[in-house]
Amino acid sequence: MIIDLFKLLSHRDEYEKVIKFVREDFVPREAWEMIEAVPGYHADVGSPIEDWNNFYMWFAFNYPSSKYLNLIKNICDTLATDTRPASPAVIQILHNRVSAEAIAGEAIRIAEGKINTFSGLQDLLDTYKRTSIKLEKNLVEDVQESMLESLQGIKTTGMSWYVQILNTLLGPLNHEFILLASRPDGGKTTLLANEAWHIAQQLPDGKQVLWFNNEEHIRKVKLRVIQSYLGYTKEDILKDMLGAVRKYESHFGKDKIIFIDDANHISKVEKALDKYDPGLIIIDQLYKVQGAVGNKQDVEAERFRKLCEWARNLAKHICPVIASNQMDPFAEGVKYPPMTCLYGSKTGAQGEADAILFLGKTPVDGNKRFVYTPKNKLTGSNVHYEVLLDGDKARYINL
Repeated sequence: MIIDLFKLLSHRDEYEKVIKFVREDFVPREAWEMIEAVPGYHADVGSPIEDWNNFYMWFAFNYPSSKYLNLIKNICDTLATDTRPASPAVIQILHNRVSAEAIAGEAIRIAEGKINTFSGLQDLLDTYKRTSIKLEKNLVEDVQESMLESLQGIKTTGMSWYVQILNTLLGPLNHEFILLASRPDGGKTTLLANEAWHIAQQLPDGKQVLWFNNEEHIRKVKLRVIQSYLGYTKEDILKDMLGAVRKYESHFGKDKIIFIDDANHISKVEKALDKYDPGLIIIDQLYKVQGAVGNKQDVEAERFRKLCEWARNLAKHICPVIASNQMDPFAEGVKYPPMTCLYGSKTGAQGEADAILFLGKTPVDGNKRFVYTPKNKLTGSNVHYEVLLDGDKARYINL
């Protein structure tokens, strides 16, 4: 464990990311002396530490009174000859220990009657799960990936959108966090339904679309999805429900799109992420999700910003996230409302999204919807578009 730890700590940029998981009592005393000295070596000599024999000579010169010079030399000798890449498991082990101590301490306070609620314990568990997402992968990739490798890893391909204008407006869907917003009954769920089945068809075997629902009744959501896929009206499906379901499941199976109802706490979302292997995450009404990313002491805008930061991390490390949200009353009847109309936010939430997609509507334009992106880091396009919402068949039609 110590050898892998020093391989990670040897990079100046990674030192601050890794050291927060290390406690003095987690490692031998000689290793702790080395850990404390590493920033000084970075400042005097440079980063990364490529020659551990040189590090030892620097250490012996700067800390001649150390009681552990022989032991430190042994560690440096091993590092000098060990060419294996660093194992990220050591970081997860240390992270587990730090988290377990905090969780155990909270549990002891409950057992001793010092506190009379489990909310703090639940928050600690939620925080542990959230910060553990792809922890090992992040640390190792950040250390080992060169600039050329990073550029070569950029993909210009991805999943296509059902609503054609989105292919132009947003480009292919990869690991992005996209906020979709409109006024109530503006067509958000229908757009999500269109994209859910269309993207599900592009996912490899074993990958699913996870739809977390906090809006209308889950039965209505499922009806909307099957309507959209088949292009049927509600009446068509109710006339032959068995035939409609068979036709839908013959293509998708029963578990290509997983619907999770009342997903109003971060823990419920993350339990599903542990169980499944999603290729797309849909969160219908993000601001209704509660949990360790925000609490009652936070003002609403800051709580929502934390939710968006959490969703963006899911998109970055797991798969794309499309989350819906409301627009405030100032957007009522406006074709292309400003970004400030995003409900429950100021500027923090907007800053976390890769793109914000607005659906505007007016009382005089019927089923027309007005689409644009007040924020778009993906293509930079802010072109205004019009589409037609076919509510009877739960589909969007390009104009």
